[in-house]
Amino acid sequence: MTLRMYWREALLLAVSCAPVIGADNPFIGDWKENCAKGVSTFPGCGQQTVHIEAMPGGSVKISDEFTNAAGKRQDSTGIHALDGSEVRPTGTQPDFVQSIRRISPNVWERIAKREGDIRRGYWAVSSDGKLLVITGFGNSQGREYYFHRILERQ
Repeated sequence: MTLRMYWREALLLAVSCAPVIGADNPFIGDWKENCAKGVSTFPGCGQQTVHIEAMPGGSVKISDEFTNAAGKRQDSTGIHALDGSEVRPTGTQPDFVQSIRRISPNVWERIAKREGDIRRGYWAVSSDGKLLVITGFGNSQGREYYFHRILERQ
């Protein structure tokens, strides 16, 4: 299956997720991924915690802590306007420039770039508000890959 086929599946997933009723922003909160459960596929998958906080003007602050399979810990924090503008988060995460754009109340498009590596995908909150599904594809040093991640609300 080609990456273009996965891309269509990701788009269908993102568009088909129904918005969480009554929530101002269903992304707000703490989310945790545990690759030991075997539901995520990501190169170097380990354990990830994402904290999303509402900021003035509709922006969000995203703090991400990640420990890869080898036990190396990385973190990043950035404030995103959700309009596709590029942000360079702070922290120990590799030097990615990120943009996040709101597509619907429960779907965001995220692009992360650094020299030799581009990741494009979608973040979608499930209709019951319990799961954050991150899916997309990347190209690192000329090698294409598909990924999906499942994070649970804490």
